[in-house]
Amino acid sequence: MKFSDLIDIKELHALCEGFTALTGAVTAILDLEGNILIATGWQGRTFAPAFTV
Repeated sequence: MKFSDLIDIKELHALCEGFTALTGAVTAILDLEGNILIATGWQGRTFAPAFTV
């Protein structure tokens, strides 16, 4: 069984969007195969850090 079979992804995405709007924090939820199910607040479509140390 997949996570997306158990959870309404559209509803969870809306919740994550609200969280990002409220806090400015980014969110990402991936399945066990590494597919991005939800990503909010990221710059563009990459998951590279915004700065380097």
